[in-house]
Amino acid sequence: MEELKKVIFNVGSEEYGIDILYVNGIENPENVVFIPNAPSCIVGVMQLRGQVIPIFSLRRKFGLEDLPQIEECRLIVTNVSDTLVGLLVDCVNEIVEVEAENIHKAPRILKGSETAYIDKIADVSSRLVVLLRLDGIIGDEEVEIINELLEEDLI
Repeated sequence: MEELKKVIFNVGSEEYGIDILYVNGIENPENVVFIPNAPSCIVGVMQLRGQVIPIFSLRRKFGLEDLPQIEECRLIVTNVSDTLVGLLVDCVNEIVEVEAENIHKAPRILKGSETAYIDKIADVSSRLVVLLRLDGIIGDEEVEIINELLEEDLI
């Protein structure tokens, strides 16, 4: 049976996951420079291995309030449309192997423009985990804005 490795993390009280193949690293959000007037989901930027990367809040994307202490959070560093970003999550729980038979299509009712990030649902140790599509988390328009700001050295 085929097994797929997933990084499982929390945003609010829910568990989400992404394929480990898309994860460049898991980091502490240290020395984040907050950017006023940035797009609503952008918390700020930080330097990581010689690169300045935007920090994108999944709490904000999902309509949740920011946590008071960013130090407890983690960054999942990934490429979205050829742009390196840090996805700010509440915590990373585990990296697990999920058998392909335990990964299911998301119910059609969950699919929409506001939930384009939902890919599939995984049964992980009798818990349901929402698997995310990276290209749905940060839309083309948001990537374009981020790239423009990076090019103009505004973030």
